[in-house]
Amino acid sequence: MTGWYIVLGILAFLVLLGLLPVGARAVYDGEEPRVWLTLWLIRIQLLPKKKKILTEKQREKAEAKAEKKKQAKEEKKKKKAAEELTKPRETKTLKEKIDGIIPFVKLAIRVLGTLRRKLLIRQLTIHMQLGGGNAAKTAQTCGYAWAAAGAARNLLAQSFRIRHSDIQVNPDFAGGKTEIHAELDLRFLLFDLLALAVKYGFQALGILIRQQKPVGKHPVQSEEMKKAVQS
Repeated sequence: MTGWYIVLGILAFLVLLGLLPVGARAVYDGEEPRVWLTLWLIRIQLLPKKKKILTEKQREKAEAKAEKKKQAKEEKKKKKAAEELTKPRETKTLKEKIDGIIPFVKLAIRVLGTLRRKLLIRQLTIHMQLGGGNAAKTAQTCGYAWAAAGAARNLLAQSFRIRHSDIQVNPDFAGGKTEIHAELDLRFLLFDLLALAVKYGFQALGILIRQQKPVGKHPVQSEEMKKAVQS
């Protein structure tokens, strides 16, 4: 019975893990964008990267490591250039290259189609304040921006689930500068993400395997063989 309890405990843990919300949050205030990756209550800052305060010894070690990495990269580049000279020229036509890319494009469209049903936009905020010296031009630009924002909002509403959205475009006739504040908060379940990765990862692998298989060709018959067959 103890073994069954352990198995059930592991299964329950995996189910709870799969139900954890995963997401991303991005904020732009006219300066450097800020991006965070979230896993339930854990938040990891991706941009801007936090600068570490290094000691003199750590700085020297980091510089030596960077120099070594640079040299290795240059050697790898030279080796690749030498291999390219001896490598036989690719004989694929443009049509063959396009035919090889099309299956991956179709797969990407299927991934986006599935992802948009799983993805939840919890918050979408875009505030634009359009400034300028010419009041008439500012009003005209504001009208164009409102039309574009309305079209974008309708397209997003048709494509994704959006909980809250706040899109505003306001003119500043006093001649101030244009300011933009944007915020995006995405959420989806970890189980959905893993399921998508497994399902479409195997499909992408299948496409690669099929494309790498040599196309079967019939051997060319010699004139003697043709005469023998005809006789």
